[in-house]
Amino acid sequence: QSTRIAHGLPSDILWMTHLELPGAQRRLARQQMLSLRFQGLVQPHDLMDGSPVADGKRRLGLAGELDPTLANQVRDAARGWKATEREYFQRIHVRRASKAGCEPVVSALYVTKGTELENAFAAAMASIAVECESLDRVGKQAHPDFLIKIEQYPSIVVEIKSKASDSDLVALNSATEVLAASELIGLRANFCLTVCSPGVEPSVPSLVESCGRLCVVNISDLAEAFLRLKEGSLTREGFYNWLTTPGVAAMEDLPHPN
Repeated sequence: QSTRIAHGLPSDILWMTHLELPGAQRRLARQQMLSLRFQGLVQPHDLMDGSPVADGKRRLGLAGELDPTLANQVRDAARGWKATEREYFQRIHVRRASKAGCEPVVSALYVTKGTELENAFAAAMASIAVECESLDRVGKQAHPDFLIKIEQYPSIVVEIKSKASDSDLVALNSATEVLAASELIGLRANFCLTVCSPGVEPSVPSLVESCGRLCVVNISDLAEAFLRLKEGSLTREGFYNWLTTPGVAAMEDLPHPN
């Protein structure tokens, strides 16, 4: 009972009430959301996933519906909701960053791409006193972008991946490049991190969890962790553990101070 809040729904799927569907229905019914949850489609990246496995789960979750296109409509609605959520967090984070005196740093994380985003990431790490060594220099072909070190913990190999359009997402091959790059420079034992802008394809998190050596983080989630460090509500140990947990580093999983 403690997990149930408004709408009589478990709190982990309450976000589904905001999905906007085309046509007359407009919103998922309560039972439809619970059926999707029963199929394991809980987080936004689960419902956005266009892989055959996820497609099958969506169809099973909505098997009793008369409209055969509903499963795809739900997938597309989840993608649209995620893009809107990113815009929402950008506004919130810029406002919080202004109070913390780091608005230019956070704004750059959201609006830059390519080499400029790499520079923005390095500036963000410098702002929270995280050592950030550039590895991808002239004459260093196939090197990852950075090696970061947080306190006494083992260094993390970092690759920055961005898409020119905010409607595009970083695919699996790009998200996992850092693993091979780390091995080429003799850091096969180090944990790896791929920072994705605007985000990563929804099928990627479930595929990289079993790797055990890779974490993928979207810009909005990284900005949230950065701001919590600046505001003093996240420890450096908590930040390190969050970045070195295999799979996707989501802001919902950020540890709270005791």
